[in-house]
This record gives sequence, structure tokens and C-alpha cells, in this order.
Amino acid sequence: MKISVLVYDLSTNSIVRTYPIVRVLQRRHEVEVIGPVFGEGVFPPYAGEFDYRTVRGRSMPLFALPCREMLRKITGDVVYAFKPKATSYGVGFLKKVMDRKPVVLDVEDWEISSWYHPYSRRSFVLSMLSLWKPNSLQYLLLMHFLAKLADDVTVVSSFLQKRYGGSILPHGADTGYFDPARYDREEMRSKLGIGDGKIILFSGTARPMKGIEHILEALRMAGRDDIRLLMVGDIGGGYLRSLQGKYGSMLMHAGKRPHSEMPSFLAAADMVVLPQRRTPYNEAQVPGKIFEALAMGKPVIGSSVSDIPGILDECGIVVEPDDTRALAEAIMHVAGNDGEARRMGAKARKKCVSHYSWDAMERILAEVFGKFE
Repeated sequence: MKISVLVYDLSTNSIVRTYPIVRVLQRRHEVEVIGPVFGEGVFPPYAGEFDYRTVRGRSMPLFALPCREMLRKITGDVVYAFKPKATSYGVGFLKKVMDRKPVVLDVEDWEISSWYHPYSRRSFVLSMLSLWKPNSLQYLLLMHFLAKLADDVTVVSSFLQKRYGGSILPHGADTGYFDPARYDREEMRSKLGIGDGKIILFSGTARPMKGIEHILEALRMAGRDDIRLLMVGDIGGGYLRSLQGKYGSMLMHAGKRPHSEMPSFLAAADMVVLPQRRTPYNEAQVPGKIFEALAMGKPVIGSSVSDIPGILDECGIVVEPDDTRALAEAIMHVAGNDGEARRMGAKARKKCVSHYSWDAMERILAEVFGKFE
């Protein structure tokens, strides 16, 4: 069976969720990855991973042109649309209506949360008036209501399952590639130019809601100048300068790096900290980086948000969101107990292999797509 995967914007980090799922699907099926590019080329960390079938992104009403081109490029027996957005699920839904192709929808975020819980009235109003943007709020709302017409749904969290139904499909990690036995911590530190001391790793697109300042404030409270935060990924220049000006040498930034290098950074790190804040958006989301950290046998400290407590049960530490003192104590506990940190990492690795590996994902995807064969 051939599956046509639709991504709403291949120039953004939207491919992060799609990547492991496509790799797993390729074990049993032929897969094509299709989507518009609104920026400058495919998202760099994943640019060389697939033979993408791209179209040029356009504003409304000119998006009708790339939409028609995407419809022509869809040659699969089943369409798998990532995110309920006009430029992915909207195109897939048109294919369903026109050619009776079954459509499976994947939902990883609750992006219409701003409709119910607007963070900024000004940004909410501007979004509602941005009719020329194919993925602005009013089109998201339409896709949300059309989601019930999908032939099946996969979601990333129990929060989203309650709203969209379907099966929970974790991001998952390639536990063969993300395997601590393949990497030497000291060698990786030497290659990356990391000195002595403990390293907390944060990877991905840096935004204030992800609690980066919460980590740095916890380090300041702990008074440990031998523990530093290493950030890998996209971070705006203004935000980075603000953090560097406020926290100085407590923070290191490695810039954007290919996803293939992530095992090296994880091998060099001592722990991963994910202090998600309790917002409607975060309650629906599960950071994919948590599974790669577990696969690499790293102690993970996370907030009691979304499904994180269940994921870290017996293999990590969970603290309340925005509790800086509890976060500082958790970081110091991991940093000061090497033996326990290793035992925690071993449990994390074991749990990831059994519950969050690509093999585990394959079992779920086989059940979802098996009904269309």
C-alpha cells in the first residue's frame, strides 16, 4: 500500500513529528511526503531525510494554485495529513471528496486553544482578520470541525484523544540509533568542545513557554556554577541575547544542528530538563525530545503537564510547573547522585524500548492502516 503524507509547511519544524512516523511506515509501505514550502527550503535539520515533493506556498486566494498542484502529486492509496490545517488536512479532505481517498488525520497540538483561552486579545483579533494566511485561526476552526469526517485519527496525548478520538501514537525514538552503548560521553564532550561540569540539555525551538528561563533561574537558586544549560536548536537572536545578558556563562548555545547529531549531544549531557508550563497548548502537547532522552538513558526532569507524569513514572522526576525551588532540588539531586542517575537512566532506556520505540509505534500504525489494505 502507498501512503501520501501531507505536511502543512515543510520549511518549519512541523517535520519533527512527521519524521519518525514516516520512517516507521516505510517498514511496510511505500510513502511519499508532500507539502508546501512557505520559507526558504525544507526545514534544515531534516532537509536530507526524504525525497520531498514540494510546492511553493502562497497566500489566499492564490493558495488555490499550490493546492491544485498538491492534489495532483497525491498518488497514494491513503492520505495521512499532519495537523488539522488547511494546507495539510484541508488538501487531504479535498482529495477524499474528489477521489474517495481515505484520510487519516494526525493531531499533535491543540492549536485552536487561543479561541478558548486567548493569550493576547490583540493577536487573537489579528489572527481572525488574517484571511490571506491559509493557516490562520478561522481556517483552523474550520479544519477542527471537519476533523470528525476523517477516516481515522492519531494523536499525541490523552488530552487530544478526548477531543479528537482515535489512537494515541507517541513520537517515539529510534532506539537502535539513540543507543547510549554506541557513544562515549567523554569523546562526545571533547568533539563538541564541552568542558568539565554537569550539562543540562535543551534541544528544539526555544520559546518562553517552554520554561528555559525557569531552568536558568533554578540553576541560579542552586548556586551551582558547575552546572550549565546547553541549548541546541533554533532561538531568535533577540531572545538569545536577552538570556545571555541575564545569565551569562550559565548558558551555552550550539545553534541549529542536523537531527542526526542529537545522540552525540545527548551522550555528552548529564540530564534533560523539560519544565513545561501549564497552558492549554502545553496540556495537549508531549515534547518528542523526551523519548530520545529516555532512549539515550538520560535522567529526565519534567513538569506535571499533559502525559509527562505517566511517561516518567519510575524512570524520571516530575515537579510542579513554575516551582523553581522544586526544580532546583531535582537538578541538584540528579547532579549529586551519579549512581542513582545511572539507575534512573537505565530504567528510562528500558521503558522507551518497550513503550516508545519505533517498534512500539509500528504496532499502533499497523492497526490504524491495516483497515485500509
